[in-house]
Amino acid sequence: MLDDRTTRSTLALLAAVLGVGCSAGEGASETSPTLVAEDSRARCGEGTDRRSISTDPTDCRHMLFVCAPGETPFFDACGCGCERQ
Repeated sequence: MLDDRTTRSTLALLAAVLGVGCSAGEGASETSPTLVAEDSRARCGEGTDRRSISTDPTDCRHMLFVCAPGETPFFDACGCGCERQ
């Protein structure tokens, strides 16, 4: 079984590797639209089965995070984070 230090080191290495060469490319707009309807933000709220990493969908496009076992990532008008399955 992996210890906590090994797990953190592995995740840090994974984040560094995935971050290399992931530019938006030439001609890409920094203000590209999100893929969800903005009016759906009215339903946002921290549920007991959901924890937010960010409440800004624009910031979520630039984030890399790993959810705990038993959780799945979500990306919507409320932002991004992890929710229990």
